[in-house]
Amino acid sequence: MRPAKKSTIARTCVCLAGLAPALFATAADGPGWRFERSLTLPDHEDEALTTVMFDSAIYSHTRDDLADVRILDETGAETPFLVRTPSTTEPRRVRNRWAASDPQARPLEDGGLEVIVSRKETDPVPNGLTLVTPLKDYERQVRVFQRGAGEEWIPIGQPGLVFDYSRFLDTGSADVRFPESGARTFRIVIDSVTEQQESQLMELTRRTGGDSAPERQERIVVNRRPFRIDRIEFFREIEQQQSTGPERKAYPLPEFTVSQNAERRETLVTLRTSREPLLTLTVRTPSRNFSRRVRVEIPDSRPTAPERWRSIATGSLTQFDVSGLNRSELEIGIPDTRSEEYRLVIENQDSPPLEIQAVDVQGSIREAVFIARPEARYRIAYGREDAEPARYDTAAIRAALDQRPATMEAVLGAEQPARGGPPVKPWTTLLSDPWILIPAIGLLGLLLTAALVQAARQIPAAAPEGAPRDAESGRLGEPE
Repeated sequence: MRPAKKSTIARTCVCLAGLAPALFATAADGPGWRFERSLTLPDHEDEALTTVMFDSAIYSHTRDDLADVRILDETGAETPFLVRTPSTTEPRRVRNRWAASDPQARPLEDGGLEVIVSRKETDPVPNGLTLVTPLKDYERQVRVFQRGAGEEWIPIGQPGLVFDYSRFLDTGSADVRFPESGARTFRIVIDSVTEQQESQLMELTRRTGGDSAPERQERIVVNRRPFRIDRIEFFREIEQQQSTGPERKAYPLPEFTVSQNAERRETLVTLRTSREPLLTLTVRTPSRNFSRRVRVEIPDSRPTAPERWRSIATGSLTQFDVSGLNRSELEIGIPDTRSEEYRLVIENQDSPPLEIQAVDVQGSIREAVFIARPEARYRIAYGREDAEPARYDTAAIRAALDQRPATMEAVLGAEQPARGGPPVKPWTTLLSDPWILIPAIGLLGLLLTAALVQAARQIPAAAPEGAPRDAESGRLGEPE
């Protein structure tokens, strides 16, 4: 029986030794692209900037950084692309300021003030100016002129009013707007630069003497205050489109369950999503006249996390409908988050729990932008845990996007297993998990060591020269 046992041990060693490279190869190679979808593009004759918007199916099978997404052409070659988050914009006025040059002032006979200023050749073309003054409680009319071809002064626009009403209200304006002017020299006329201002304090004098009735005198102090100007600034206002935040999209209603934590007097609403990038959660409830604190939590996958859930946002749910007061604030904003599971924790205290009908979700948009060639056919492949982030040359795409051009939209086809990629098997996925792979390699090492030790024990010891041996077994004989 000894030879059979030796043969079994040898076969075990060979199998274990052969399994180790397979394990490492599995961990290194990993699965290929799991899914792909065709992209349908409008007909076009030239290269065109094209966008494809990701949907819930793509989000559910990709990583947070979307590094496991590729756009392939009909030959299987990768097409450079970038992922962007579209944002909404609105027009806003942007002001550029600079100081006027060479100010020269001269009082006028009617009590006004004339100021001559100029702008440098390198300065922008202004469409307004500001009189910077430390004064409060004033009102002045200002006229602006430009020098004509014959050295005469030509009015620019309508007279403006600079004012400060701090005595009554925190409001004021020191700006004077006028049409764009390419003139280099401007004349500013400020009317009535000296004013009489009554003191806010009244001086009272009371005299008494003899049998005469007391005499009371009142005096009001009047100050003559010049209109002090520290400096004059030109400005140019232009309208620009500025981002107001990511563009939002409503995603499918998530599955949810509602439970009650009686001990902590909380309502727990657990949501399951397809890992879309969410920004808001809005609770639908028929309950009325309440205001409850709420926090949003997601699973905490860190090994050292003290609890399974971690909070990402807090807020309040409010709905009033009483005595003509109608107020509904049921939306909770959260950071841009991709999680498969969310939990709303509503603090009830001693009040009855709210009735939850549904939770609406909105989130940002992710889209791939690439340059599509005419007559080329494209598809998008995604879902690969070991994929490295692609490093494409996207300078041309970014430069084109800066010009805000019109783009083509590609339509996603049906999801199907990726062609040419190895099928995703349960054991392959498990072996790609380091929490399973490392213990498996350790166990493999222990088994291999035990097999080698057992094999070593079966090797007969070397016999001294001339020692007798058993003829059948080959073992050393007993000395005579």
